[in-house]
Amino acid sequence: MRKIIPVVAAGATALAVAGSTFAYAALHNDVTLAVDGQTSEVTTMSRTVAEVLDGEGIAVGAHDVVAPSLDSPVDDGSKIAVQYGRQVTVNVDGKQKTFWTTATSVDAALRSLQLDTTGADLSTSRSAGISREGLTLTVDTAKTITIDAAGKERKLETTAQTVGQALNEAGIAVDSDDKLSAKKSTKLKDGLSFSVTKVDVKTVKQTKRVGYDTVYRNTDSLDQGKSKVKTEGRNGERTVVYTEVRHNGKVVKRTEKSAKITNKATEKVVLVGTKQEPVRSSAGSGSSGSTKSGTKNSGTKKSGTKSASSSGNSVWDRLAQCESSGNWAMNSGNGFYGGVQFMASTWGAMGGSGLPHQASRETQIAIAKKLQAQYGWGQWPACSAKLGLR
Repeated sequence: MRKIIPVVAAGATALAVAGSTFAYAALHNDVTLAVDGQTSEVTTMSRTVAEVLDGEGIAVGAHDVVAPSLDSPVDDGSKIAVQYGRQVTVNVDGKQKTFWTTATSVDAALRSLQLDTTGADLSTSRSAGISREGLTLTVDTAKTITIDAAGKERKLETTAQTVGQALNEAGIAVDSDDKLSAKKSTKLKDGLSFSVTKVDVKTVKQTKRVGYDTVYRNTDSLDQGKSKVKTEGRNGERTVVYTEVRHNGKVVKRTEKSAKITNKATEKVVLVGTKQEPVRSSAGSGSSGSTKSGTKNSGTKKSGTKSASSSGNSVWDRLAQCESSGNWAMNSGNGFYGGVQFMASTWGAMGGSGLPHQASRETQIAIAKKLQAQYGWGQWPACSAKLGLR
């Protein structure tokens, strides 16, 4: 019995040791741990996910994601995933937004925002990673705008942010005179339209014709009733300087700046004959010929108009009495008209209109006064002498 007891005791001891080893092994679990996609194998005696993470020195915050949950039990073969939260600030076309994401790349973060970035310009590569410190990102989205440049419309696909940037990209220069329908600082939106009016201010010169004057000069080298052009008239020139404002090449405003005669006109000189014909006697008439305003009436009182006798006793009425028997409507057919017998050319040269006999007595006297003041009573040589006027 003594030999048997030790053997039994030894056997019992072996079983106890074996049982203890089995129990220790049963307490350990092999767990797969993935942190931000990086996988490792962990053997642990922890009974919950939280204990496993704590044992590995992994702290999680409010924005981190753990699966399964922290209070979930851990078994042999369990898989635990930890995704750290990252703060991302995105500036989209000037509008800023900050959010938390467990995405580890820029592209994945943008997809989580459901933001269409097709054709957009990004300040960071789409494939760039996002560290746990987070990321600030600028996104300039693609836009299609319409620019009416000096009357020519064009479409532009751009990621520019403002009207000014779009103009630079399109190669459209805008100076201080030009007009924009939108400010350069205006933010671009898809579908926006604006116009550029090219404004030019120019100084231009224009030459204009200056008409010549016609002057009449009496000469006794020509018989009364005849005329001759001594000097032909020639038009002059006037240079006018204008300031023009043009919108897209079209003149919208013109202001005269200066005007100057650059080529003086040459007046036309017409010689009017004053040489009188020899005085012929005339029965039934006390008048005689005149050099400028009339000649002898030849004693006839024939007239194409109704007779108008003198209505006063002025010197002009007495002169008319001598020249035309006082008939201010006299048209005898000999080239002399009216009460004081004007030639048509002399009448026109003194400012009269129409024919003398068609004018009133007062108008005829007014024109006769101008003629006498300029050339004297010798325009009616016979009658003025008869009346003692010279």
